[in-house]
Amino acid sequence: MDTTRLLSKETLMHKTKSSTIPDRSRPGLTTAASSIGNQDGVEKLATGETNVVRLAKEEFTVGTWNVRTLHQEGKVNQLTYELDRYQWHVLGIAEMRWLNSGETTTDGHKLWYSGDEKCHRKGVGFLVHREYAKAVMESEPISSRVIRVRLNANLRNVSIVQAHAPPADCNDEETEEFYDSPRITLDKIPKKDIRIIQGDWNAKIGCDVYQNWKGTIGKFGVGEVNERGARLLEFCKLNNLVVANTFGKHKTSRRVTWIAPDGTTRNQIDFILLDRRCKSCIKVNKTRSFPGADIGSDHNLLMMTMKLKIKKVRRQPNCRIKYNLQQLKDTKCQEEFEVKIGGRFGALLEMEE
Repeated sequence: MDTTRLLSKETLMHKTKSSTIPDRSRPGLTTAASSIGNQDGVEKLATGETNVVRLAKEEFTVGTWNVRTLHQEGKVNQLTYELDRYQWHVLGIAEMRWLNSGETTTDGHKLWYSGDEKCHRKGVGFLVHREYAKAVMESEPISSRVIRVRLNANLRNVSIVQAHAPPADCNDEETEEFYDSPRITLDKIPKKDIRIIQGDWNAKIGCDVYQNWKGTIGKFGVGEVNERGARLLEFCKLNNLVVANTFGKHKTSRRVTWIAPDGTTRNQIDFILLDRRCKSCIKVNKTRSFPGADIGSDHNLLMMTMKLKIKKVRRQPNCRIKYNLQQLKDTKCQEEFEVKIGGRFGALLEMEE
């Protein structure tokens, strides 16, 4: 056999192996190694500065759901029952209709809420999975429409704001007053935190304005933008946020978040807004609405999955003190022990006598 031909064949095989990587999802299949344009979540801004968000192997799932009411017997149990069918970490809730603010535990999960002081209307809250409840660093009930929690995560902490915008028939003054509250809340969040603001915005963004708001929204909105939607887009632009649930190419039933009483009118009015610098962390295939979740509401459960590792704070085990009783067989040690114990409990022995 020609030695030169054999060497060239081995060289070719070596080059082929080095330029291909195995596809883990289908064993034995190889695909050409592609260049990674946004490795480790590096995003270059227009100013020339570079923000880096390291991508974690673990996934973090946050959701929002307008449940219409939790002020009914058994509603909270129904909520946790429905969520057990999904993988989730933190759920923001709108229209809880609970009074005042506080925290409670249900089925091991931790629930923080902020409601009206007098009437069972409006009200927002956060339900945190039992395994991650101790990762919550702080919670802040702001109003009956806005609440915030902060979670301990690797590299960067996460601040999540749950909001519930006024309905479409409210005047512009009330709408602007509402937007002031999330804006002030976002300004108070530490700059290094990953910011997520989500909820029922009562606004339609649509897909017709994609070219005008490219980078802020994706191509996969529903319907056409309205006046409230334009206000929401301005809010996103001013605060460097992206609308996470408009980037996935899902079928319409998995993009719609609200169904009218007539059963035919469907819109997308619930949104999850995320820091622009973390856009590459979004798992678009897992960021969508879940129409199968049922709690008697006209809104669908909406969840976003991203690459992030939340710290699990585990309880410290109880340390039991073990005594070496064999040492009491030593006379000297026994005498020292009797003196020590006698000094501590001498008063009690005298009382008994």
